[in-house]
Amino acid sequence: MTSDTEPHAELREELDDLFALVHALPPDETVRVRADRVRRICDLFAQVMDDAVEIAEHNRALKNTVKVGDRIIGRLSGIDTTKEII
Repeated sequence: MTSDTEPHAELREELDDLFALVHALPPDETVRVRADRVRRICDLFAQVMDDAVEIAEHNRALKNTVKVGDRIIGRLSGIDTTKEII
C-alpha cells in the first residue's frame, strides 16, 4: 500500500471537482478537460486499484493461513478436519 496519503487527498479533490463539473450535464454533452487533469485522475484510479489488489491478496493469504492453522490444530487435537467450519 502506498504510504503517502497526501497525494491521494489531492487526487481525490481533483476527482470530486471533475464530478461536480459534469454531474448536472446531460449524458451526450462533451466536456473539454486538460490532459494533465486526466492524467492525475487516472493516477488516482491506478493507485486505488493497486491498493485494492494488494489488500485482496493480503486478505486471501490471511484466510489461507487461518485455514491451514485450523487444520493443523484439528489434526493435533484429533478433530475431523475434512468438514469446513467457516
